[in-house]
Parts: sequence; C-alpha cells; structure tokens
Amino acid sequence: MPSKITTLRSPGGRLLTIEWREDSLLPGPYLEDIARHGGSHGYVVVSEKTADDGKKRAEKDTCLHVSLLLQPAIHPGRGTFFSVFGALALARTVRRHSPYEPRIRWVGDVLVGKQRIAEVTTRAALRQTGTFQYVTVNLSLRITKSFVGNLSD
Repeated sequence: MPSKITTLRSPGGRLLTIEWREDSLLPGPYLEDIARHGGSHGYVVVSEKTADDGKKRAEKDTCLHVSLLLQPAIHPGRGTFFSVFGALALARTVRRHSPYEPRIRWVGDVLVGKQRIAEVTTRAALRQTGTFQYVTVNLSLRITKSFVGNLSD
C-alpha cells in the first residue's frame, strides 16, 4: 500500500508521479508491473529499508531505493546509456552535496574509496515492433549516519 503519491511538473512541462512506499518493497519489480499495466513515463517509486548483509556493525546501513519508469522513443541499441547516465547523475549529486569524491566502476557501481555506495541497474521490455515498451532505471543508495552527517543542503 503506498503511503504517499505526489504529482509534480518538471521544468520541461512533463508530469512526474512520485510514489513513496513505507513497506520496504524493492521498487524495481513493482514499477515493472505498473509499466506492464499502463503506467506512464516519469512514474517514480521510492522506498527504503535497513540493509542486513550479515556483518556485525555498530550502525546498520539504510538503503534508499528509487526506480524511474521511462518510455523512450529511441532505438533499443541506444538504450545502454541509461545505467551510465544514472551513475553519472548520482556521482555528480554526491560530489556536489558532500565532501566525498565518488567514482564509477563498471557501468553502474558508484564508489567512495573502495566502498560501493550505490548501484544503478536498468531493465527493459520491447514491443514486437522492436521499440521500447518501457525502461526502468533502478538506483540503490547505501546511507550510513556518517554519510548523511557529511551532506550539505
């Protein structure tokens, strides 16, 4: 059950629907279901959950999960850049609002030092015509108290 749905207009005039979920659901598969049933370009699903990787730590990490539904009118052969652009946008945001210097490893891993702080993945479905039905860009950002404490406004 969604806890809050907000609609915003982007600077370009498109409507964005943002759904914040409190049930710690991973939004990627949920958003794909929305896409298969007529969801629209610009739909965003956000959730958070406490990460438990089995390691004993003084503080547990929180993972912020954000998924964006796109319905691009481009040839699928050009669709490989979605993960790269997502990782670049995230690294730029972290660099701008923190003292950290993130770097990108592989296509969608964002690192600070040797620690992976985020992962960007994409999933897509094609129509029989060979065009995109939808693309979901999925971001998982690990947040620790020390990370949040170093963020600027």
